[in-house]
Amino acid sequence: DISLMVALSAVTATVTTLLMGALSDRLGKRKVLVCGGYIVWGVSILGFSLVRMDVLTPLCETAAQAMSLGVTLTIALDCLMTFFGSTANDACFNAWVTDNTESSFRGKVEGILSILPLAAMLIVAGGFGIIVEMIGYSMMFLCLGILISVCGVCGIFLLKDSPTLKKSGNFRDILYGFKPGVIKENFPLYLTLCLVLIYGIACQIFM
Repeated sequence: DISLMVALSAVTATVTTLLMGALSDRLGKRKVLVCGGYIVWGVSILGFSLVRMDVLTPLCETAAQAMSLGVTLTIALDCLMTFFGSTANDACFNAWVTDNTESSFRGKVEGILSILPLAAMLIVAGGFGIIVEMIGYSMMFLCLGILISVCGVCGIFLLKDSPTLKKSGNFRDILYGFKPGVIKENFPLYLTLCLVLIYGIACQIFM
């Protein structure tokens, strides 16, 4: 079940990032998808707080059925959460950063943004278990969901789309990056992507 959840989540994230990134290009808007995505992302995380035996058991005939339902709901909620998270962050926020930074210092900005997930993992690895013991999983998911939704609300007031951002492209552009000629012309980039792929596979297996 865990392997299935990881696999479905990965597929959801990849497809969502490609499609919603192309959609943000077509709309010529990033902010609405970033902020709206974060708000609903947080709401979807709140759903995990309801996946509990005391909630599910009355809906089923046996405890085993309740556990099976809980696993199914967890996988479904994870995919839903991934869809909104990938829309907001992977597809649109990353594009927003590109829109609003000059190439001369974009690497520094991306470097700082890359540090944040690592810091978050350290916090989770070091303190998550302690906090869960104190407040429980349900309250933890409630707090995380509210925090992420609040970030989306803050973005409404803090983010602005680039003034140079215009409606562009279409969904056929997704296929552009897979053309052999494009790969040949940008070989160092695709070699780097392959190395990231190998690193990503290693991380997923380790986790």
